[in-house]
Amino acid sequence: MLTTDPIVISVITVTSIVLVTACSVTDILSRRIPNLFLATALSLGLLCYGLDSGISGLYESLIGLFIGLAVLMPVYIMGGTGAGDVKLLGVVGALLGFQGVFVAAVATLVSGGLLGTAWILWRILEALPAVQFLRHTQLKTTGLNTLDVPMPKRKTLGTTIPYAPAIASGTYFSLWHLGYFSQVAL
Repeated sequence: MLTTDPIVISVITVTSIVLVTACSVTDILSRRIPNLFLATALSLGLLCYGLDSGISGLYESLIGLFIGLAVLMPVYIMGGTGAGDVKLLGVVGALLGFQGVFVAAVATLVSGGLLGTAWILWRILEALPAVQFLRHTQLKTTGLNTLDVPMPKRKTLGTTIPYAPAIASGTYFSLWHLGYFSQVAL
């Protein structure tokens, strides 16, 4: 834990929750994570730790930033995630420090594995002939002839999986593990 000041802990906790939640929503809807969100949260985190703990707090926050970036960088280089996801985990590291980012990273990777598995299973189930048959028969029973009306196309964003929700769940877990939820000043 970088600080024991309840005000700083409250600002870091709220900033972390708002950041990863907002980034999850934008990642799901558009597969993008706005740099404005990241820059704002990073600036706020560095400011809090700099004012609260001086150079040592700033140093620990920057170490968390670099660890967060380093965790997802190999996955990004191999094409498994986007640059926004790497930057998001980096900013989470800056907010939670190096101890918090380790917990968040492990929880993120576990959550991402579960999310990826669920996504693959969904895609498999969606492609099963029985599902395709049910869609076809639903159109016929509603009076729509499949020869006259083409199957409705689902709006998809390719085959990518939004990874920000996995980072969000890892961040929530890390905040809980660090005890930040119980220390928020009301």
